[in-house]
Amino acid sequence: MIFFFVDYLCYDVQGADKVLDALRRAAQYQIDHTITGVVTYHFSRPLIEYAERLRFIEFYSSETAFWEHSIEPSVSKELMLTFNPKIRKSFTWIALYSEDVDKKVRDVVKTMGGVEITPIFSYSDLDIIEKSKCEPVFLVGHVSDKGDAIPILENISTHFSQSTIYYFLFKSNSEGLYLIALWPNQDELINNLNRLTLPELNFSTVQIYHGPEVVSQQLIDAFEPWKPQFLIMPQAGYFLHPGYK
Repeated sequence: MIFFFVDYLCYDVQGADKVLDALRRAAQYQIDHTITGVVTYHFSRPLIEYAERLRFIEFYSSETAFWEHSIEPSVSKELMLTFNPKIRKSFTWIALYSEDVDKKVRDVVKTMGGVEITPIFSYSDLDIIEKSKCEPVFLVGHVSDKGDAIPILENISTHFSQSTIYYFLFKSNSEGLYLIALWPNQDELINNLNRLTLPELNFSTVQIYHGPEVVSQQLIDAFEPWKPQFLIMPQAGYFLHPGYK
């Protein structure tokens, strides 16, 4: 398992649009040529009013899938455009690995200024894709690093593992705690939330990326304490590879 969480800042909106166009082409190539080990390939603008900022969320089922994605000529050509220094102002790259990931991946991330992080909690169950009608919902939650948040997050991790495709909770040295999770549909997410006393957690931001289905009132009500942003689909890429098996 390899997971990347990247915040990417361009100099201007035009540069960000060029990056997204390149990533759309790379994503389409993956779909057309069934590079299905790239489970999610998700690029979006997390803040509508800040269009030069992009967020990347990538999840690979294996190191083999990561290299297949990265070195394929048509994909790597597009990816190189996204690192054009005339476009990119800065980026923060956080990587989470399973224990068996080769040193090569670590060296690549380090070279590009990435930081390897040990998750506080993590879980993945790709088999759930086979069992579910997937209309996936992506949650990115941020909470200030307060000691009393950990017991609540432990409670969340216990419940999330019952129906989540995967989730990670990790600590950023400068920005507190992040929770990132992918559910197969809105109902599963709502069922999880109904078991928890979430207002105590006091999220500072909650962003929910959802697919083509309309956001239900139940989901809006469940997150109302944090006034979340509901973002429709990635601007480039996909939540789950449509051919993933």
